[in-house]
Amino acid sequence: FAVLAPGSLISADALNAKFKDFVRRRVPADQLATADYHLEAKPMPGQQAVMMTTMALGPRAGAITLPGVILFLGALVLAIACVNYANLAAAQSLRRTKDVGTRKVLGARRSQVIVQFLFEAMIVTVVAAVLVLGALAMLLPALHARLGLDFHLADARLWLSLAALIVIVNVAAGAYPAFILSRVNPIDALRAGPARARRGPISTLLTGVQFLAASFFLISVLVMNAQNDELAKAARLSGPDPLLVIENSADEANIGMETLRAELARQPGVRSVAAVRPLPWSSGGGRSGFSTLPLSASAQSGSRQVLSLLFNISDNFFETMDIKLVAGRGFDRHRGEDQAPSSSAPLTALRQVSVIVDEGFVRLMGLRQPQDAVGRIYYSQGSDGGPTGTFRIIGVAEAKPLSLMALGMSSQVYVMSPSASHAIVRVSQKDVAGARAGIKAVWDRLVPNVPLKLRLLNERFDTARNSNVIEAMFQILVVCSFAVAAMGLFAMAVHAARRRLHEIGVRKILGASSWGVVWMLLRDFSIPVVIANVLAWPLAYLAMRSYLNLYVHRIELGFAPFLSALVLTVAISWLAISWQAYRAARVNPSAVLRYE
Repeated sequence: FAVLAPGSLISADALNAKFKDFVRRRVPADQLATADYHLEAKPMPGQQAVMMTTMALGPRAGAITLPGVILFLGALVLAIACVNYANLAAAQSLRRTKDVGTRKVLGARRSQVIVQFLFEAMIVTVVAAVLVLGALAMLLPALHARLGLDFHLADARLWLSLAALIVIVNVAAGAYPAFILSRVNPIDALRAGPARARRGPISTLLTGVQFLAASFFLISVLVMNAQNDELAKAARLSGPDPLLVIENSADEANIGMETLRAELARQPGVRSVAAVRPLPWSSGGGRSGFSTLPLSASAQSGSRQVLSLLFNISDNFFETMDIKLVAGRGFDRHRGEDQAPSSSAPLTALRQVSVIVDEGFVRLMGLRQPQDAVGRIYYSQGSDGGPTGTFRIIGVAEAKPLSLMALGMSSQVYVMSPSASHAIVRVSQKDVAGARAGIKAVWDRLVPNVPLKLRLLNERFDTARNSNVIEAMFQILVVCSFAVAAMGLFAMAVHAARRRLHEIGVRKILGASSWGVVWMLLRDFSIPVVIANVLAWPLAYLAMRSYLNLYVHRIELGFAPFLSALVLTVAISWLAISWQAYRAARVNPSAVLRYE
């Protein structure tokens, strides 16, 4: 917050103009390679003398962003709804052909018929928009609590956008059935016998788009659920005793970490105390690039480069967290080479530093066994274009993710450093409440003016996972859009059954059984479903690859979700059409062929 002097000529625009070059001059190049930084000055509401400077961090162009996800999924939801309306209106057109024929006989022009049906679609769209706005007004508190998003219904831009959206949706949904019905020939519409609908390419295309979107959403939901299950399993630390995290930073509280650890270790019920920075499951954190050759020679053939999450820890961190070492040894506080200098980026020191890497780092470096990494020398990459330090791997830890999203990074590096400023306490499960009371008493005695922030480590994981706005919005929109798609299946079943009544009557006269007709309809209806699924697979694969790259620990994107989506989509389509197929199969041939 910056308080401007009275009469100051500095404005938000002037500050923002200076911020354009600030990021380029002050942010390291390796960080600019992985994220976009944006600084903006805004006047505080009601206090023009106070300016607020905010810095927003987002993934680089081409990665998943929240506005992009919302716009993409919102467009798909609207597209599905428009397809459903067009299919349902086309299915109902058989009942309105006589109405249109009568109007044309009485002098109605084709343009008037088109306007009539577009107006009917407009009424449906406006009513839907009113219902959505009412539901949104009631759900605003829940949406804010779940997603942290604010919706301002009084914004004039919202109403202008909504009006434009209503017009676009009305044209997209109502144009196809309006133009079809406006082309009805009065002679064909008013002749004796039921009207027959011909199968056109547009109707088949709409059906394919419907199932393509449904398959895409199903694959997305299956992959996201599998990723959540894998994260829960990987993040579950073994051992019956719970872990508590002091979210207050020792540096900010002006207290020595060694003093805090020693005092906490003496409390009843406390089994061990370790230190870490950044906190597990934090939204941000340290990161550093590593290569097999110095940066000046990293472009040579055979050089490997890895961007990893960097954690500053204490010597007993792995024992406290119950993370096993699969190769090498752990940190020893009595060895000078194991102790990194006190710095927010300890690996930029000129001397060699001992580090422990996880199994993901070993895999990315192309090593076969964890033991192969022990003793190897690697180089950390700085922002000035030259080597800034070397490190020697002394051990390899099992892959236990301590962060959810890290822009494609899937490895973790640990360094023993006094920069670790957050305490992690493992307490006895027999008296968790007593241990918490003891921790609070120590904190209040050492730092009486700073409120203690103490949480279970599992609570931090649940909060981090639930606060993932992209995932939450994706899940909500996927559920809504798939519900809309499921409702559209019935409309397509009605359309298909009515279109083939004449054919079914002929088949039954020639000896076809009712169950044979049912199987024929189900089989024919499954063909566009299968084709749509196959077309949806590459789109879903690319989207889910981008989504999974956001996570440090992620699943392998195999064939199972794609095959499951195909089976589920075909099963749902069969359920939607089975009743209509059965009704069509029971049709009396004389009822549909009596005018032949």
